[in-house]
Amino acid sequence: MTVSFESEVEDKIGVSFKHRDTLHLAFVHRSYINEFPQEGTESNERLEFFGDAVLSYVVAERLYRDNPHIDEGALTEWRGYLVKRDSLAMFARRLNLGEHLLLGHGEESAGGRNRSANLACLFEAVVGAIAIDRGLTSARSFILRAIGDEINLRGRPTPIDPKSRLQEVVQARWQRPPSYHTVHEEGPEHKKVFTVQVSVQGRPLGNGTGPSKQEAEREAARQALADLTGEEQPPEPAVSLEGRTGRVRPPRAPRTNQAAAPRSLDKLGTSSSRASARVPVTNAEGAAPEEAPKPARRRRAVAASKDGAS
Repeated sequence: MTVSFESEVEDKIGVSFKHRDTLHLAFVHRSYINEFPQEGTESNERLEFFGDAVLSYVVAERLYRDNPHIDEGALTEWRGYLVKRDSLAMFARRLNLGEHLLLGHGEESAGGRNRSANLACLFEAVVGAIAIDRGLTSARSFILRAIGDEINLRGRPTPIDPKSRLQEVVQARWQRPPSYHTVHEEGPEHKKVFTVQVSVQGRPLGNGTGPSKQEAEREAARQALADLTGEEQPPEPAVSLEGRTGRVRPPRAPRTNQAAAPRSLDKLGTSSSRASARVPVTNAEGAAPEEAPKPARRRRAVAASKDGAS
């Protein structure tokens, strides 16, 4: 059941392959080799793994070079937006790559050809195939063509991190940061799906799933914000970078309960661990750090009294 479509794909992506079998492999879904083992024993998952790394590097490099006025926090948010599953699936749909995806009958009947997860993995596998066969320069050119103007940040809104916004809301209401716990994970090592729960003082606030713990945490934070404040976090938030210079950081939405906040959150950043680090720490014996020198002072006093007696 050999399927040949490589020349059509080459026209779509604008890349000619030296070894078309590498391009072919990028379209082989795991379900296909399960049903048609005579076609081979390898799916596109290794190419997907490699393409994910190449994609992240190329996007980060371009954002860094093109936006010297934007700080690392905003660049991280933009990179995350551009390489997340829904964005990659959108790029694959623009090129109509899904029509060539090789699927098993079960996955096909379940709508797998248009499933965002499959299309995102396919896009990464195509990037990996180009990088392996034609090199990083060709892969970079393809990635930037596929992303298009999405990567041009001038006049574009900066994504707001839902975890940062949730931390502000929770700090204001409970005077402590939220905590995130992985409650479930499934799938093979290279393609796990994580479920994370965010809570405060043992009270669950929201759950989220994603291909990484970070993405699952962000989804849990979005759900928690929707439940706590009614805020729906859009994929593209609404603060323009046009005309801004210096260190441009994702803005914080105004608090609804200023009086409840024990202190300013301006210096907390985006990590809940920073807030956690401000909780008083005790040593193994339960004493606060500032009390630790007291035994030394007592020893010096005893030594002085002995000297006086002698």
